[in-house]
Amino acid sequence: MIEKYTKENGYYKFYNKNGKRCKIKCENIENEKVIISFSKNAGETMYHLPDKVFKNTTEVIYHLVKNLESDNVIFTIYKSSTIK
Repeated sequence: MIEKYTKENGYYKFYNKNGKRCKIKCENIENEKVIISFSKNAGETMYHLPDKVFKNTTEVIYHLVKNLESDNVIFTIYKSSTIK
């Protein structure tokens, strides 16, 4: 299902139900916990660690889009096992 979205410079562009835009870059996820990095303002990076194991990359992206509250947010998703 993720294939239907346009990928540009490694980022997928998504819009939530209210038309808010975001860009998401995601590693290939399979039954993983993730760390989500996001930037709302220039120079300010925040992190979110959902208490959930995601089945696949699409499930992570849908989780973000469903909960997106700000316009023009850039998300980068990492497998929690890759962060040391």
